[in-house]
Amino acid sequence: MHRAGRALQKRFGQSKLPGWVRAVCSRRLSMGLLTDVLIADAAEAKTISVLWPWQKNWPAIQTKGLDNSKFAALASAWGDHDLADALESGYIAATRSEEGPWVFVFPNSFRDRIAAIEPARIPEMAQTWSKQKELELDGWKAGDLEGPLLELREFAVRAIQQGKSLLLWMSL
Repeated sequence: MHRAGRALQKRFGQSKLPGWVRAVCSRRLSMGLLTDVLIADAAEAKTISVLWPWQKNWPAIQTKGLDNSKFAALASAWGDHDLADALESGYIAATRSEEGPWVFVFPNSFRDRIAAIEPARIPEMAQTWSKQKELELDGWKAGDLEGPLLELREFAVRAIQQGKSLLLWMSL
């Protein structure tokens, strides 16, 4: 089962997950996953789960299906397996309902690590990231990841400057 699926299963129990959620989490429908990364206070996760995307009160970038498991793969590419485990477990900070959407708060160590990437190293990082099993299985190539990684880096810098967190919003 997909890592997000394991996190949902852990939180709600297998029997409470609708079949379509289990299907998405097992990758059969993974292309329909919408993901955005927002800059906000961690305490705003519940409000975001209710209002986003109809009320865009927070700065956000579309991350085109890059979910917590793919960000965990990025941490693995860095060799930071503790951070990867934290991202992979997919702590759900808030959800509107069992069917989603789901909001995750990234650890500040992830935000800080993203912000610290030198822009000149983005192609190299994208290449390393694309070689992770989680991305290879979904057909991601290094060229597909360079733009989102650079945008995420700039976004993480903004979040630090504002003293805010990065939150991941996911919906089917």
